[in-house]
Amino acid sequence: MTFDMTPSQRARWQREAEGPFTLFYTNQKEWSMSQATEIRSFKTLETAINYACERLGVPGFYDPMITVNGLADTLFATVELERECRRRLGA
Repeated sequence: MTFDMTPSQRARWQREAEGPFTLFYTNQKEWSMSQATEIRSFKTLETAINYACERLGVPGFYDPMITVNGLADTLFATVELERECRRRLGA
């Protein structure tokens, strides 16, 4: 399994390889009072990344990030996750 992570991300991921991994995303592109944060939990980082990559660009899936230990350790912020998805697609 190869991920385009910074050294600190890789170190955190290796410490927490068991997960659970949490994907946070919002349902609206622009901030508003009706914006909701969606939360999904995954047993593996690979599953969380795949779920996010399949949904990038789909309405209702904005600003995703993947964490481990709730919000304690962010493994992929939005820009990093989008970059990883593009890398996987070969774009």
